[in-house]
Amino acid sequence: MLQIHVSKRLWSYGVLTVDYLINRLPIRVLDFKSPLEVLQITSPKLAHLKVFECSCFVHLPSSKRDKLDSRAVKCIFLGYSQTQRDIDVMIPYKKKIYVSKDILFTENTSYYPATCQEEDDFNLFPLPSSSYYDQNICSLPQVVPKVRV
Repeated sequence: MLQIHVSKRLWSYGVLTVDYLINRLPIRVLDFKSPLEVLQITSPKLAHLKVFECSCFVHLPSSKRDKLDSRAVKCIFLGYSQTQRDIDVMIPYKKKIYVSKDILFTENTSYYPATCQEEDDFNLFPLPSSSYYDQNICSLPQVVPKVRV
């Protein structure tokens, strides 16, 4: 996740996606069967799997948009829903996570450029402000070494 520059606030979705994939991929311990295949006796379908944190476009229904608004919104693919057969996506400028089925993926492009390390618009779960600590550290008396002449 460091190599594709995923924000640390989204790593929990990455872990859930890895769990989803592990349950569907063959394992040597189970005689090259997937855990899901052992439980359900049918092999899972893998055609729906997508690249984590790729760009995608979610279709907006006409009830949620105006006449001149675009029909789709650019989002970030976060993984597969735990409760439904849908996909979790995030619209960064709204700072909200949605579940949808009507999605067009562009797996070869990431939402953010590779130079982006930590995005400021991912403040879904804001961290405590460090300004208090910065002020107190700066106000501490500085020790000046004594110089003998």
